[in-house]
Amino acid sequence: MTTIVEEHFIQRNQVEHLLFMDPNTKERFATNIPFHDGQLRIALRNVGYIALENILEYIAADGYQALAKVLFSMTPLDVIDVL
Repeated sequence: MTTIVEEHFIQRNQVEHLLFMDPNTKERFATNIPFHDGQLRIALRNVGYIALENILEYIAADGYQALAKVLFSMTPLDVIDVL
């Protein structure tokens, strides 16, 4: 923990031995890990596109549509059945 605080937060350096390492190539990655290339973002799809501190942007991106559906058009049993 001391290494992370000292190196990363205070000195603003990457802690190389803590970066993701591809098990095949032994190459280290801080971002853009190849494993994630073919994956579809669902829960985090708006990261980088809307301001986290602005609830109006989240609403504009239909961020509460699932909540509205659950509250206004589903019964408790309907909600359970979705799972």
